[in-house]
Amino acid sequence: DISETSNFYRVYTWRGTLSAIKDNFWGGVGFGTEAYSEIYPMYAYAGIEAAEHSHNLYLQILFGMGIFGLLIFAAVVFFFAQKNFEFYKHTKKSDLRVTASSAFVSVVGALVIGLFDYPWYNYRVFFLFWIAMAISCACIRCGDREARKEKMVNTSSSDKASIDI
Repeated sequence: DISETSNFYRVYTWRGTLSAIKDNFWGGVGFGTEAYSEIYPMYAYAGIEAAEHSHNLYLQILFGMGIFGLLIFAAVVFFFAQKNFEFYKHTKKSDLRVTASSAFVSVVGALVIGLFDYPWYNYRVFFLFWIAMAISCACIRCGDREARKEKMVNTSSSDKASIDI
C-alpha cells in the first residue's frame, strides 16, 4: 500500500536514488552515508531530502560503488552460496554442517532484508554480516581439510609412508 507513510517514503527514496544512479552508473559516488547525504538531496523528491540511506542494500551499493561494485558483490555472494551448497552435498560432519548452515542462513536473511532496507547502515550489522560469511567459510575449510585427511588415511597402505602437516 503506497499510501502508508513508511512505504511512501521508502518508494520515493528508491526513486530519488535511482535518479542519482543514472548519472553515476559506472563509478558511483563513494561508499558511506556521508557521500549519500551529500549527493542524494540533489535528486530527492520534495519532502524526502533528509534520507540518510536508500533503504535498499543493492541500490546503496550501486549508488556508492557503481555497477562494477554491485557486480563484484554479486559474484562474492554467488561463489559463497556455491561453496556452501557443495559443502552441504559432500560433508558428513553434522557439527560443521550446522554451524556453516546457520551462518549461511543468517547471510541470506540479511540479503533478503536488504531488498527493503539498508541493514549495513549500522556498522555492527555490517561487521556481523561479514563475520557470518567468514564463519561459514571457515567451517567449509575445516570440513574440506578433514575430508582430505580421511581420504589420505583410506588410500594409504602399510607399505607407503605419508607425512601429515
